[in-house]
Amino acid sequence: KQWYQRRVRVTCVYSGTPKPYFFWNKDDEAVEVESDERIATTEEYVNKNVRRDILSIKRVSKVDAGTYFGFALNMGNADATVTGEQSDQATLRVIDPPIINVPPRNISLTEGKSTSIKCGY
Repeated sequence: KQWYQRRVRVTCVYSGTPKPYFFWNKDDEAVEVESDERIATTEEYVNKNVRRDILSIKRVSKVDAGTYFGFALNMGNADATVTGEQSDQATLRVIDPPIINVPPRNISLTEGKSTSIKCGY
């Protein structure tokens, strides 16, 4: 879908015991949560062992386009060895709205005569 200037939510559902560590990447780089909350994450419990992490992006623009990955890692051992992982991805495509940019021009017209205005894009 085309989501220019709208809010987008990407959701990942995951489970694990002990509770997995969850993080988001965009195009292989960590997603940074913004202080103005334009980009934010929320974790919700679906039930005791199942969680949902939601990445919300407000006022989507072309810089937000890309492939988003959600990763859940379970570090079950004391030595921080990954004992399990889940991941999924979603691609966001953003298309700017069209802009009509035709500079105005003066038209001289004799009273009672007709004219036409040409619009372009």
